Amino acid sequence: MARAKSVYVCSECGASALQWFGTCPACGAAGTLSETIAERASGHRYAAPAPAAAPAAESSVGAPALRAWAVASSGVPVPRRA
Repeated sequence: MARAKSVYVCSECGASALQWFGTCPACGAAGTLSETIAERASGHRYAAPAPAAAPAAESSVGAPALRAWAVASSGVPVPRRA
């Protein structure tokens, strides 16, 4: 049986690290990393990945982001050149 993997999670910011450090690598808080056992993924390691998330609604995309893209003649959005 494989050994359980440890993950060190910061109690201040929630960042995780695979190795213990004296300070959190993300927020720099000292002594906030606590060891937890990483959960194993269910199923086979070569199983199909989870389905992709639904695309964001157009109303949630800002105008500058929309202006950065142009629609090609094929109907596919392509980035505009600077």
